[in-house]
Amino acid sequence: MTFFSIVGSIIFFLFNLYSYKSLCKNALFKRLSTVLLFIFTLLFSCELAFFFHWTSSNSMAYSLSVYAIGFSFMAFCVLGLGDLLGAFFASRKNKSRQNIRMVYDILVLCLLVCYIGFGAYNASIIKVKERNIEIAGLEKSLRAVMISDVHLGNFLGLKHAQKVVELINKENPEMVFIVGDFIDTKAYRLGDIAEPFRNLKAQAFFVSGNHEFYHGIEEIFEKITELGIKIIDNSSVELESINIAGLSDLQGANFGMEPNPLKALADINRSKPTILLSHQPKSLSLLSFDELNNISLVLSGHTHGGQIFPFSLLVWAAQGYIYGESDITPRTKLVVSSGAGFWGPPMRILSNNEIVVLNLIPRTPK
Repeated sequence: MTFFSIVGSIIFFLFNLYSYKSLCKNALFKRLSTVLLFIFTLLFSCELAFFFHWTSSNSMAYSLSVYAIGFSFMAFCVLGLGDLLGAFFASRKNKSRQNIRMVYDILVLCLLVCYIGFGAYNASIIKVKERNIEIAGLEKSLRAVMISDVHLGNFLGLKHAQKVVELINKENPEMVFIVGDFIDTKAYRLGDIAEPFRNLKAQAFFVSGNHEFYHGIEEIFEKITELGIKIIDNSSVELESINIAGLSDLQGANFGMEPNPLKALADINRSKPTILLSHQPKSLSLLSFDELNNISLVLSGHTHGGQIFPFSLLVWAAQGYIYGESDITPRTKLVVSSGAGFWGPPMRILSNNEIVVLNLIPRTPK
């Protein structure tokens, strides 16, 4: 039993309780309270199974639980908004208020269906996002692909891996950056799910995310190395025209592998630009301004672009960055990806699965 398990269960109990009471007042469901009680009890049972890790070894149970979580969260958001607006309109006198309320209740339910339906559809698509990044001191243009948060495991499996690799190879990159949360299950349960990554046409570099630590970091590192992917946690690699450095994820501090910027940057060739891979954007707080200013580009993930609005507001508050490009020093740019997969509910609202094509261009002196 963990803090996450307890808090998550309490939050979703309250979400379900609120949604149940809200739908019991809905003109279409007020006579179906017993049926609603059964449905929300079933939803919460699935969510409990997720939060207490009872679904880890069963893909079907895991799928049911994450769909339940997505439905409960999205139902709470829509019904909560609907109740706020409904209370405002109810305060106004109107002879036909009962008819208006019926229409309004129907519209709220339609909104909920569209919200969930579009979210599920949008999560099934992987987009290619191209970014042109100018880098001072770069001798020649380079083409790279960045992916994060693939979350291969109980839900996203072999077909997802094949699609991601197909899209990467289609872009003909010179290198591939995998910025954490690549594998989201125990190594022995992975089977052949990650095998397509053996077929990457370019050398891939990897740093850990928090989810690799949850499932046994040493065994996962062995599997990733077997795939031909180079792990650069707290280390660096010098290439012909650029340095690639990597930080272990913040979660590593709980497993004797805390992120160490000094170690990660110790062996870089300071006459060349440096790209730093760091799963969580807030890891940048570990670096001094001078250390950051000597890095040309930082690549991060973890945020999923918020995954499901309005949850994105909490992600932004926790990480300080949520998606896209940011100038963090006069010489350093941060790129945060929304990820090539998702975690938990297979739904995305105001965010996308993506692979990021990085066109690295020499910066012309002004």
